Amino acid sequence: KVNSALSNAIKSLESTNSIYFDGTKIIIRYFYEKNILSTKNIDISSLKNILRQKINKNDFDIISGHLDDFQAKSYSQLKGDKDVKTIVSSLKIVLNKVDIYV
Repeated sequence: KVNSALSNAIKSLESTNSIYFDGTKIIIRYFYEKNILSTKNIDISSLKNILRQKINKNDFDIISGHLDDFQAKSYSQLKGDKDVKTIVSSLKIVLNKVDIYV
């Protein structure tokens, strides 16, 4: 499970219909599978508090920014489809970095 967490997350990112709805769940599942989280039922604030202590600051800042973006856009009617490829690419890069040391 730990070894497949990154590939599972990347597959999920590439196949999601809405990064804004699924992005947070994908990130939570990744860190759950890496045994960083003890549960998948966690709110964004608690997730950030845990990740702040477990991953380096630059990676945390990137992931935290995406989490804020997902939270804002999943509740609004804003369509940021032009951003989706950029978001998915950014998340893949940061998860690849994090995967090396968690």
